[in-house]
Order: sequence, then C-alpha cells, then structure tokens
Amino acid sequence: MQSLGIRYLHATETLTKRLSVLVALSYLRYSLLVLEKQAKPYEKAQALTLTLCKNTYTKSI
Repeated sequence: MQSLGIRYLHATETLTKRLSVLVALSYLRYSLLVLEKQAKPYEKAQALTLTLCKNTYTKSI
C-alpha cells in the first residue's frame, strides 16, 4: 500500500514538472509573438536568420 502512495507522489511530481515546462514554453512563445509584432522589419529579418541558423544546426546534430 505504501508503494502505491510513493508511485502516486512520483507521478504527481513528474506531471507537475511537465506542466511547468509547458506553461513556461507557452509563455515564451507568446512573448516571442508579441515581440515579433512590435519588431521593425530589419529586426524581423535578423530574427529569421537566427532561427534558420539554429534550426539548421539542430538538424545537423
């Protein structure tokens, strides 16, 4: 019976961590969308170049 309680606590802790990560990523994505709408054209081009470089690097690994 005690092991069920430990498993439940572990599962709850894991779920909480995953939800925290999802919330953080959602907030980051929202922040980036807001910044993108406020950015000047040259800043958008710079951000796009950085994103393309990052994606290319990530795929090459």
